[in-house]
Amino acid sequence: STIRILNSLLYVYSRNGMMEVAEDLVVHIIQKDFKLNSVSCHHLVAGYLKAGHTSKALETIARFHENPSYVSSRPWLDTLLLVLDALAQNGDTQQAEEAFTNFAKQGHHRNTGLYNTLLKAYLKAGKPIAGFLQRMATDGV
Repeated sequence: STIRILNSLLYVYSRNGMMEVAEDLVVHIIQKDFKLNSVSCHHLVAGYLKAGHTSKALETIARFHENPSYVSSRPWLDTLLLVLDALAQNGDTQQAEEAFTNFAKQGHHRNTGLYNTLLKAYLKAGKPIAGFLQRMATDGV
């Protein structure tokens, strides 16, 4: 199908640091009334993270949840983990917590992978994380 071809282009552009071209392609996709999907989101997020644009990666995930008119599916859990891991690598506990909370609000179930990555952010920052085990138990993890 056409979206598969367009997603292949998104992959190539994103993996090669051509995010402006990828963004232009997204505009083209929307103008042609195609719907972006989880694959589109993953390629865009991975490209932004590779380019060091964590905030744009987070914005992309938010747009996929906020604009069902041009999106056919929500982001994969693996995509969310990519973003959370990037925040963890930077020791950015505040943004990691915000992302962790937003993922749950967007209907994603918290699992050990998300919790482990959140814990990694705190370890990297050298900060204690109060009530971590209790939070996991509350979420049934």
